[in-house]
Amino acid sequence: MDDNSVDPSSQEQWPWRLALDSIPPPLVIIRPAGEIIEANAPLCLLLGMRRAELLVQPWQRFFPDASPSLAVMLPAIAQRQINVATLETTLYRWNGIEHPITLTLRPPRRNQDQGKDHVLCAITAAGQSNQQSYVSLLDPNLDHPPALNQQVMDASLHGLALCDVSGRIHEINETLCAMLGYHRQLLRQSTFSWLELASFVKRADLHRKVLESLHGEHEPGFEMELLDATGAPLPVLLTCHSLDSKTPTHQALFFMAVTDLRPVKAEQALRELQLIKETESFWQHLFENMTEGLGIFGPEGRIFAANQALLDLTGYTRDDVERGLSWHDVIAPDHLDRTMQRATEILARTAGSRLPLQADLLDVHGQRIPVLMRGSALPPSPQGETRLAVAFADISALRQREAALLKERCYWQGIVSAVSEAVLVIDAQQLVHEANPAGCALLGVDSEQLEKGPLALDWRRHLSPADLEHIPARLARFMAGEGEAPCMEATFVDAQGKERPVLIHGKLLPSPATWAPQDAGPAAVLVITDITALKMREDAMAHAMVYWRTIFETAQDAMAVLSLVGHIHEANPAFRSLLAPSPTQQAGQHLSSWHALIPENRLEEVLGALQQALSRDAAAPQQAMATDINTADGRTLSVLVRAQPLQRQPGWNEDRFVMSVVDVTQLKVQAQEIERKNRELEVVSMAKTELFAVMSHELRTPLNAIIGFSEMLCDGVTGPLLEEQQDAAHEILKAGQRILKIANDTIDLSELASGRMELHLAPVEPGPVLASVVANLRQQAQQKSIQIAWQPQDDLPVCIVDERRFQQMIGHYLDNALKFTPPGGSITVQAAVVNRSAIVQHPGCIASAALSAGEHFLEICIADTGIGIAPEHQSRLFRSFEQVDSSLSRPYQGTGLGLALVKGLAERQGGAVGLVSSLGSGSRFYFWVPLAAETPGSTSP
Repeated sequence: MDDNSVDPSSQEQWPWRLALDSIPPPLVIIRPAGEIIEANAPLCLLLGMRRAELLVQPWQRFFPDASPSLAVMLPAIAQRQINVATLETTLYRWNGIEHPITLTLRPPRRNQDQGKDHVLCAITAAGQSNQQSYVSLLDPNLDHPPALNQQVMDASLHGLALCDVSGRIHEINETLCAMLGYHRQLLRQSTFSWLELASFVKRADLHRKVLESLHGEHEPGFEMELLDATGAPLPVLLTCHSLDSKTPTHQALFFMAVTDLRPVKAEQALRELQLIKETESFWQHLFENMTEGLGIFGPEGRIFAANQALLDLTGYTRDDVERGLSWHDVIAPDHLDRTMQRATEILARTAGSRLPLQADLLDVHGQRIPVLMRGSALPPSPQGETRLAVAFADISALRQREAALLKERCYWQGIVSAVSEAVLVIDAQQLVHEANPAGCALLGVDSEQLEKGPLALDWRRHLSPADLEHIPARLARFMAGEGEAPCMEATFVDAQGKERPVLIHGKLLPSPATWAPQDAGPAAVLVITDITALKMREDAMAHAMVYWRTIFETAQDAMAVLSLVGHIHEANPAFRSLLAPSPTQQAGQHLSSWHALIPENRLEEVLGALQQALSRDAAAPQQAMATDINTADGRTLSVLVRAQPLQRQPGWNEDRFVMSVVDVTQLKVQAQEIERKNRELEVVSMAKTELFAVMSHELRTPLNAIIGFSEMLCDGVTGPLLEEQQDAAHEILKAGQRILKIANDTIDLSELASGRMELHLAPVEPGPVLASVVANLRQQAQQKSIQIAWQPQDDLPVCIVDERRFQQMIGHYLDNALKFTPPGGSITVQAAVVNRSAIVQHPGCIASAALSAGEHFLEICIADTGIGIAPEHQSRLFRSFEQVDSSLSRPYQGTGLGLALVKGLAERQGGAVGLVSSLGSGSRFYFWVPLAAETPGSTSP
């Protein structure tokens, strides 16, 4: 059961509640303390609340403006100190809508046995009659409600009946019986239906309207013609209120209030007839001279009349109207359905039907005209026809202005939204009305919150105590027009509690904003710029100034800021020592210009060199200029002078540059001594190289003999040998071959170093050479269980190299791979054609300065799965007599000449070498030689 329902079986409360709910004015019974103890159905309907929800609300919730007055008046009325009191105030509904009302307060009559202090409050619209007749009818006594049963209903000036939807009348008052001319007992009979009060053809209409009213499908009150006892039609106003209760027959109950409209209708008809006679010509004149277009339309859309403004707007004539002009001729097709629907709503007087409607008219030429339409239903004609009056206001100019304003607003909103600074629009009361996304983020609010209403700018939350003392006061003076536009630095605390330095700018708006009332005062735009980065740059610049000033002052080189004409603007201690022999003396006491430092015979040369150096790009490295200077104490020093131009600053009347002077007197002496020792070392080195070459040549003769006789012994030329003798002969042969190889490598290396090695360059196909070298070493690899992978290639281009040296380079790489690859490993031989940029950018290229000018090269790569080489040792491998492990106990023997020889041979042939390796992951050795079309130009040293 709903909270607003009552129990029909409870005769203690049911008739009393029905009578209370049937009274049209909203009524509420409250205690002096403000507690609501009863309210009727019209009040619940007015407030849009259920009765149970209403009874738990404090009265201050609905009359906050009258709280002080009611707090005084309620106890006085309850104690009978005041009999009747009225109060003009405002009623606040649940959704915030305000209604100006008049409260009529009076005490109810007390019961003889027991009385409680209550106050009866009737609510009427402001300025209307208090309708005290309704108030006087009530005797709300909560302890003994039966005293109000039939007496209250009979005392009502309106006809009242309690009915159910099946048609039965459960209760009826004397007023309604007298109005209809029926006896009460007849109407209360179960065989009599309230539907019989209407004519036979109107009963279905009456039943439908009652049900629609009870279901809230239209306003509760509707006009109807009932039949009295004689069968005469009686115009009445029916108001139905659902009680959400059930009778014993389980039919829904409702309360029907009947108001006799015959006096009203008669008076209204007389008044309308008189008004028509008096004002017909006036309204006709007004109709024709209205600036807006006016038309009279029928329900089907025909235009019965049109004023001159409408004819001028559409271009039609009165003859066109008389010939039957309709909606379809003057309304755009895409707006026709909507217009016809609104016309139907206006004629039916549904909610919202009086709202204006925008649509497009079509003139006589078919051109669209945007208009604002307002319609109103006219009274039916004597023939019963319903017509509609519609006003058309041309809004073409308004549309254009709206489009222009919208475009301009979107333009500026886009700009303001895109800026990184926080932009706020505030009024004189420090209320924020608008903010861009950066401003919303700074304040920690959502844009939807600002759309609901302005927000207070709480400076105490966002400013530090030091800034809070002066910034709000200065902004207030600025808003009052007493100060200049503010430009203030402050520490702002954002929504996350983070402090950041900001710069606050302000500017008054030229006129009050559209959202501000006329008396809201001036509005201003605040721009809050985050200057954290600027502060950091300033701190960094200050730190850099101290940093570079410290370097400038403590530099050992003499440094100064000078001008070409000789002015000394700044100088560090080292430079000042050149000008003055004592640190306590100033530079100007001895030298008025730095020109005095330069000997006269070289001054012009130095100035010319400086001008040329300063005219070059400032970012380019400046070349040092050697010269002599004369110090203040009479010495002559050899120095290197470098000059760097400075960007001209405000206030400078001449160009300036930084000069650094490096004393190279001692360095010059040391360089001469080093040059002398280098010449001596070159002589010694050449002698050592010659000694190695001579020794190698001298070793070849006995080594050839040793190798020859060892081969004879191994081959059995001198007779058979024992097994131990055979092994010894083989070891002698191997040792001799090894020493011969070292001697040959030493001779080759000495020839490379001295430049006496001759190369015999010729076209060589690299494939057969690679295959030959791999075949010669494959047996040695098989003895160590190492696989050599080489796929012969026929498409390798011809290269111009010394074939013997080319074969020697490949052999050295393979010997090196076999030496450092453990048993079970593998060696891969690869050959490919690459361009010059690939060699220069190769991560393992040792040096590319010796590359020939060609674009394409042959790349030879020997990759192994050996022990690998750590990065810190790789740069030493291609030096003479260099090895990673040079100790006497190293596990791998060698002289360190093979890789150095490969590097020298590759560079002599216009190529380069390279290495990519990591410890424990093997190595990849490269060398590059030019192709046949891109060989070096010379074949001799």
